[in-house]
Amino acid sequence: MLGSLSKSLAARLTCQTAAAALLAMGMAGAAYAETVTGTLADGDATTDAGGYSDRYEFEVSSAGMLYVDLVSDDFDTYLTLVTPSGELLENDDYGMSFNSRVMFNTEETGTFIAIVSSYDTDGAGEYTLEYNTIELNEGGPAATIAADGETISGELAMGDGFNEHGSFFDTYEVEIEEGAHIFFSVSSDEFDTLIALISPSGEEYVNDDYGMGVNSGLMMQAEESGSYEFVVTSYGEGATGAYELDYQVSDAPFGGMPEVLTYLTDVVEGELSEDDGMMPNGSVVDLYEISLQQGTSMMVRLDSDDFDTVLTITSPSGEEMFNDDFGDSLNSGLMILAEETGIYTIEVGAFGMDGLGAYTMDYRTSDEPFSGAPETLEPGSGEIYGRLELGDGVHLSGALQDVYQLEVAEGETLILRLNSEQFDPFLRVTTPQGYDIENDDFAGELNSAIMTVAETAGTYTIVATSYGAGEAGDYAFSYQVSDEIEAGPATSLSRDGGDVEGMLTLGDGINEDGTLYDLYEIELVEGETFQLFQRSDAFDSYLTVATPSGEEFVNDDFGGGFDSRVAFEAPESGVYTVTASTFGSGEAGSYTISYAVSDEPIGGPPVELNGDEGSLEAELSITDATGENGSYMDEYTLDVPAGALLTVDMNSIDFDTFLMVRGPDGSETFNDDFEGSLSHSRVELTAFAGGEYTITASAYSAGEYGDYELSFMIDEDNPRDFFTGELAEGDDLAEEGQYQDSYEIDAEVGQDLVVDLRSAEFDTYLTVIAPDGETLENDDYTGLGHSHVEQRVRVPGTYTVLVRSFGEGETGSYTVEYSQEEGPVMGGELEAEAEIGSGDSINGVLEEGDALHEAGEFRDVYSFEAGVGEEVAFDLFSAGFDTYLIVVSPDGAWTENDDYNGSLDHSHITMTTDQAGEYMVIVTSYDLEETGDYLLFRRS
Repeated sequence: MLGSLSKSLAARLTCQTAAAALLAMGMAGAAYAETVTGTLADGDATTDAGGYSDRYEFEVSSAGMLYVDLVSDDFDTYLTLVTPSGELLENDDYGMSFNSRVMFNTEETGTFIAIVSSYDTDGAGEYTLEYNTIELNEGGPAATIAADGETISGELAMGDGFNEHGSFFDTYEVEIEEGAHIFFSVSSDEFDTLIALISPSGEEYVNDDYGMGVNSGLMMQAEESGSYEFVVTSYGEGATGAYELDYQVSDAPFGGMPEVLTYLTDVVEGELSEDDGMMPNGSVVDLYEISLQQGTSMMVRLDSDDFDTVLTITSPSGEEMFNDDFGDSLNSGLMILAEETGIYTIEVGAFGMDGLGAYTMDYRTSDEPFSGAPETLEPGSGEIYGRLELGDGVHLSGALQDVYQLEVAEGETLILRLNSEQFDPFLRVTTPQGYDIENDDFAGELNSAIMTVAETAGTYTIVATSYGAGEAGDYAFSYQVSDEIEAGPATSLSRDGGDVEGMLTLGDGINEDGTLYDLYEIELVEGETFQLFQRSDAFDSYLTVATPSGEEFVNDDFGGGFDSRVAFEAPESGVYTVTASTFGSGEAGSYTISYAVSDEPIGGPPVELNGDEGSLEAELSITDATGENGSYMDEYTLDVPAGALLTVDMNSIDFDTFLMVRGPDGSETFNDDFEGSLSHSRVELTAFAGGEYTITASAYSAGEYGDYELSFMIDEDNPRDFFTGELAEGDDLAEEGQYQDSYEIDAEVGQDLVVDLRSAEFDTYLTVIAPDGETLENDDYTGLGHSHVEQRVRVPGTYTVLVRSFGEGETGSYTVEYSQEEGPVMGGELEAEAEIGSGDSINGVLEEGDALHEAGEFRDVYSFEAGVGEEVAFDLFSAGFDTYLIVVSPDGAWTENDDYNGSLDHSHITMTTDQAGEYMVIVTSYDLEETGDYLLFRRS
């Protein structure tokens, strides 16, 4: 289908001479630029998405760095650059703007194409397109930074130094004395900064992003005296724009002199202000020092209503402990145990670079742990009545706590309960390895409980506390340690079926993995069907049914949810044990078990269909039988006379349909997505043998269910022919040693020849050989016993059909079914939709209804006139299909290309015409039935 044509190059460059539109690579160190202004507006060519586009060409005569900018105040720009070899380079937003830039080091010379468009389909307005070529250079002489500090405004721009990474750079030098504390920062609103400091001895210090943004900073103490080189550049290629360089030097450390804390416990009121010292992240800080002895505990709380606090404690050896947000607030807190004697530094800061305001720092030190001295529990089990009150241990959150310790052996189960009517209980267990296990509300209540299986032997620390700070009151704490905790006696289920309400809670049985369980029993007779569902809103259910001899039927998640279902035919008579459990340890809560016992098969007996055609509405549900992959299914039976054509359709808007038809001989024909539709399945087959056919209507995947419609039709006037045969000893042998039978079918040009080979006794393999020797083969079409070949007849005459097995020595009966129907005309006379001139581009669409190419692919055709010796070049791009491009000469000769440089979405032809006359350009796809938008260029 024809799309719009772009304006010519000459029509757009109204303000430029021909020479101004061409760029040449300059000498080393030089950079050249040309600028074009234009407007995206009605009448322009359109992109695949429907937006406006303009196209420019420029020449590059030598290799080097190519730099193309597209700038507009009217729309969000989108730039595409096409190299002479057809490579596409694209950019939407460059840097921190909605403008576009493509920059790369090219080894190619020749004609480059720049395509100007908008990111939005309705974008329009004025723009500027600038072409540049740049070569590596070291820039100008280094500027000097004042030794006592200075702030400098600079700009990365064309003409600056340019490095092998494709980045512009400015160079500075500064004299620095050994021992000086120095701080460099570079900020820009226009690009992502990158800085480097090079010492007199050549050591490099580099920083990209400093603090929270994309600006850069370096803070250090100079280790030698001399001239330092400082480089300002960008993180990305080709970035330009203004920046500010700030250099500070000090004899003292940044952040100021720390205030010494002389009390062991105190509350400090302070304020972060612009007069405070600045740290590397750009925020101001207050510093404090405190002397601690090894083994001393210290707790620090930092609160502010004015800013998001950050707290850092640094040990005498330099180890840092850091906290930003403690608990659910923006305040900070740290609790440490001094591992060495010496001066500890406390740093009060803000999370953001502009955080200022008042704060309160509350610190406490103690020779004893703040958590309180633990009480050792007796082995086995016990119950303690305690109270949280002032004087108890305190957590960093401010919550009061009592601490207990208990020895637990590897593999033992530990059960803890903490109940209170006066506060919201919270339990925490710390394992010997240091892992924390916590619980706030157990089984939907405010009380807490923990159940765990000990992975290692050792001391387990148990903390009984409250959910919130400041809560106090009486509590009851109980614990139990056991090698094995079993459920009580199994509950008997009636054979009448029904619903049973249950509750998994502490005191029930506990599996080795720490999950709770309840037991049930039911008497079943061999051959009976048993269906069981476990549903819960409180936990992920897990269901197990064990036969009298110990075989288990297990299910976790059934039907796409967290409920469970087990359904089976009883393999033996006796008592079956049902275990209702959870998937994960620590889960608990109420549940419902629904179950049924029946003499009928699961899902009920097949539904009998009658007549030559009919339709019905039905439903797949969680009570239906399931297939091998766990998908729900319904079965139907239908009597079909021998030789009739049976068509079965299944449609659903609720799930991905899957249809299977099984014949009287056991052969199966199935379909998932008919014509690519997830909601429609169709099976068409010839009834080679008369009798009862079974239709299975199911979902493609386990867990899918919903309403569907099933229809069938029996056509005794079958347009398909078929014959039967048998592979047996004494048949001809194929090249690889398989038994083989041969048949012949006469066909005419334009017919669609379809051949199907089926067998329930061997793995089929089908070969069809055309009169001109073209061969089509198929092994497994819908399964091991079904092979299929279809072909548009291009050569009239006798087609040879070879029937064999996939492997040697296979024998058995088979059926060959074939049809010959007139199909649509393919590869007819070429009729051009439009001419494509030099420098033109066409946006078109391959779609259903287009003319068909030789093998049935959709095609569009364009024409152009040429004399002898003209060089022409075409590029075809598409994101929707695998492109295929053909140029047909006046004498009918073809020049064609599929994947240019290995790209599936790009085809390219360059040729010199050898005759005068009308040439045809065919735009098509590599595969059948491919459709989509495309862009066709003819280079000038």
